[in-house]
Amino acid sequence: MDKQRFFSKLCIVLFTCLLIFLFYAKDAISANWTYYFTSAEQMLSFYNADRIQVLPNNIIRVWVKNYPKNDESRLRYIQNWKKSNPKFPEDFFKLTILFDVNCTSKSFSPLEVIFYDKEGKILNSVSIPTSDIKHTNIAQDSNMDALQKIICPKNDLKKKGR
Repeated sequence: MDKQRFFSKLCIVLFTCLLIFLFYAKDAISANWTYYFTSAEQMLSFYNADRIQVLPNNIIRVWVKNYPKNDESRLRYIQNWKKSNPKFPEDFFKLTILFDVNCTSKSFSPLEVIFYDKEGKILNSVSIPTSDIKHTNIAQDSNMDALQKIICPKNDLKKKGR
C-alpha cells in the first residue's frame, strides 16, 4: 500500500510540475518565428508573427531574430562588427532586435538589440533611449524591405507605389 501511495503522489507531483512548466513556457513554445530573408552575409532572418503590434500612425512593432547560416557566416558577421566595436564577443551566435517599422514613410528604428551565445545566454543587451532613436529609410531589396512588405498593410504599400 505504501508503494502505491508513493507512486500516486509522485504522479501528482510530476503532473503539477508539467502544468507549471507549460504555463511559464507558453511564450517560448508559442513563438511563431517565421523565416523571411537571407542577407548577403548569410544571416537568416525571422520575425515573430505572434508578437506583431499595430501602433498609431501606421507603425508596426515587431521582433526579428537573426541567425548565421553556418559557422563561416557567423565568423564573417563577428569580423564585420569588430570593425566598429573591437570588443564584440567572439562567442556571438544570434541576435534579436525589436523594431518599429513606419509603413507610411517606409522607415524603421531599432528599439532594443539582444546578442546571444550558442547556449542562449545573453552576451549583451542594448535598449535605445527614446531621445537617441533615429528613423532610417528602408532600402529597396533589403532585409527591412522584405519585412515591411510582409507586415505593413497592403493598401498602404499600394499608395506608395510598391
